[in-house]
Amino acid sequence: MYNLEQLEQLSLYVMRRFGEYFQVVSAFSKINNNNSDKIEQIRGRINEQRELLDTLKKDVEINRNKYSESEIKAFEIEIEKSEKRLAKQVEILHQYENQVDTMHHTTFNLSFKLIVQVIIALTVLALMFYMVFFW
Repeated sequence: MYNLEQLEQLSLYVMRRFGEYFQVVSAFSKINNNNSDKIEQIRGRINEQRELLDTLKKDVEINRNKYSESEIKAFEIEIEKSEKRLAKQVEILHQYENQVDTMHHTTFNLSFKLIVQVIIALTVLALMFYMVFFW
């Protein structure tokens, strides 16, 4: 079995690993929260842009007779450009969301490993307690 010195070294190693896992999981959790907040902000901005674009489209349709053909064509070109930009922003947002989801899964896996580290640490402490008092 183990002697007391080996158990001390083992417990220090386990506690260091526990501390490292705890720091990593805490940092990842903070990053995940920040990323989720950023995604919501970006979604809000994209929705605002979409609403403005829809309003502009309706305005052009309603007031079509007030504008010349060249002005209507210019509006339509600008609307088309804006729609392309908005589609590109939505695509980038989806990529960002996928990366954040991957980060959430990684955090979950690390949390599981942290729980395993806690179990190992408690086992080592129980072994030390047994060695000191009952050996």
